Amino acid sequence: MPFMLYDVAHAVPRRYSFVRNAQIAGNRGPLATIQKAKNTAPATPFGWHATTSEIVHAIGGRPESQELVVDLKPTVLNNVSLYRLLDVWGFSYAEWTPLALKFEVLFGDLAHELRSCREVCK
Repeated sequence: MPFMLYDVAHAVPRRYSFVRNAQIAGNRGPLATIQKAKNTAPATPFGWHATTSEIVHAIGGRPESQELVVDLKPTVLNNVSLYRLLDVWGFSYAEWTPLALKFEVLFGDLAHELRSCREVCK
């Protein structure tokens, strides 16, 4: 999934400014780092939870003023489907970790002539 880190001004309405793309998965990614910190035993299988603040901190961001946003339909032309990441739950086994992600809808299937979510969110 194409996650993006944004600076957020919490005025009404919230204003988002693109910072950079953000990789959160992978064996050495922030979710793996958070899981390892919580699984001190280490036990398998192991259930865990991470908040957006924890993930933003793990990628070197500022949780108090930054958020992670995902474009759920990045290849669909003229469609903007942006969701703010709220929480991630994982259940880690020795070889893989299924995840559940909780989102807040920012734009759900918004018809727009722009081709990129970055164009809409700037």
